[in-house]
Amino acid sequence: YLGQNFFHPNDDFSSFIEQLAHPLHKHFQFNKEVTGIDPITKTISCLDGSKHTYDQVVWCAHFRKLLRVLNGKTELLAKHLKRLAESRAGINIDFEVKNRLLPTRNAAVFQFRYKDQRLNAIGVEENRPAREGGRTHQHWMLFIDREVADDKEEVAKYVRAMKRELQKEFPELKENICKEKIVFLPALTGEGFADLPSLHIADSIIYVGPQIQTIETPLMHLDRTLSNCRIFDASLSSQE
Repeated sequence: YLGQNFFHPNDDFSSFIEQLAHPLHKHFQFNKEVTGIDPITKTISCLDGSKHTYDQVVWCAHFRKLLRVLNGKTELLAKHLKRLAESRAGINIDFEVKNRLLPTRNAAVFQFRYKDQRLNAIGVEENRPAREGGRTHQHWMLFIDREVADDKEEVAKYVRAMKRELQKEFPELKENICKEKIVFLPALTGEGFADLPSLHIADSIIYVGPQIQTIETPLMHLDRTLSNCRIFDASLSSQE
């Protein structure tokens, strides 16, 4: 991974999301965490208390998350889930900084302690000319265990500990930060998949993420997700 080219979009993340959301206008919902899906009433419940009816659910987040929120019998889906290898989660912190701070242009490994654990974070700064105003981006990735990833409060503590230790190591970091973005990645590379005959895993619920494949293919991760999306798109075309 670290030996490959890393491409970072020229536009900021919010602009990227706005381009995706624009065709959907008011139907595009931000900051909606699904807490329940009821296939009988075809209702989706969210953490903020809102409810939404649906004709079909197309799910692309992690398969485990779908099992947690799906009401009703999930024993068959759970059997497929057992085939998936355990993976690690990750926390990605992106700092927009005024000046370069890392002593090297290569990836840097930052070790720090949290409670009784010794953790390793990988950091890299953009290897290209600074943007307008001299600003550049610094990326830090911290890998965490699956048990921790399921506890949101503990994940937040990891984030605070990582930022605190980074500011100790780089005292000038705090004053140099212009913007920061924190992304929690519930599943990273290395996870297996289950073979299923169809993307329709339950009544009116379709899964297009990378933990399922319906045809034998060497594709992995995002490539498998895109392949599943093409299969789903083809199924829509055949119904027209």
